[in-house]
Amino acid sequence: MKLPHSFRPKATTCALLLGLVALGATQPCMAGVKRKLEIPSESMGKQIPAFAIVPDSYKESTDTYPVVYLLHGKGGTYSHWQNAAPLTDLADQYQTIIICPDGDKDSWYLDSPDRADSQYMTHIVKEVVDYVDATLRTKASREYRAIAGNSMGGHGAMLAALKHPDVFGAVGSMSGVLDLMPYIDSSLGASISKRIGDQATYPERWKEASVIENLDGLKDGELAIIIDCGTGDHFLRTSRAVHEALKKAKINHMYIERTGGHTWSYWKTEIEYQMLFFHKYFEKAKTVSE
Repeated sequence: MKLPHSFRPKATTCALLLGLVALGATQPCMAGVKRKLEIPSESMGKQIPAFAIVPDSYKESTDTYPVVYLLHGKGGTYSHWQNAAPLTDLADQYQTIIICPDGDKDSWYLDSPDRADSQYMTHIVKEVVDYVDATLRTKASREYRAIAGNSMGGHGAMLAALKHPDVFGAVGSMSGVLDLMPYIDSSLGASISKRIGDQATYPERWKEASVIENLDGLKDGELAIIIDCGTGDHFLRTSRAVHEALKKAKINHMYIERTGGHTWSYWKTEIEYQMLFFHKYFEKAKTVSE
């Protein structure tokens, strides 16, 4: 779906976005409801937990809802986001279902060529989305699906959307590790190697797994994109690199840098901005379809 020109976000709209978030936060709302899910994974032969946060209105209505898939970072679990951020309030404020799937502690949301128990890209993009659409009242099309995440989850969200734009219409990265190559020799690189092999032996696997290496086929308007990172974050250079690559390719997107580090205090605020961004995208999609 080609996004309307009036929606295509630019960094200059950041101040307006932040102002709208502040305004929305003052509005009274009911709290959404959390539900634990057990999602069958045919690809890995096991049940994998997730949290669904549905608006308070869900139980009384027959409406269908857009969905935001929210991925956790390295070392995290499906419960981290809902424990750290006001997701029940955000689900209700924006009348959106939020799904927090599990990506193992360091799967990097990749399909491992060597490990049958580590097929987390397939799990998120296919198994989780299909299960959610089958069991909850969703607007089951890409125009009403967004995916976002922090750190490893920012990497996973961006990679999933770039590789599967038929599934997701909008994507957000918060402090994402959007270029894997600078970290080949670090503990981060060691955890990636456990999934796809070491970079020296499998350079093409690493290239396919790195967000910045997957931008070439992207067309302007194909995805609604928001990227943000704290100015004190050690992964800031990877967000800046993707931002510059998107600018060079003339791909409209929203890019934000704010004071902050690689911390939950940063992400619990940033998710509010990203949820508003996705809400505006869903509202524009609804306008276009009518």
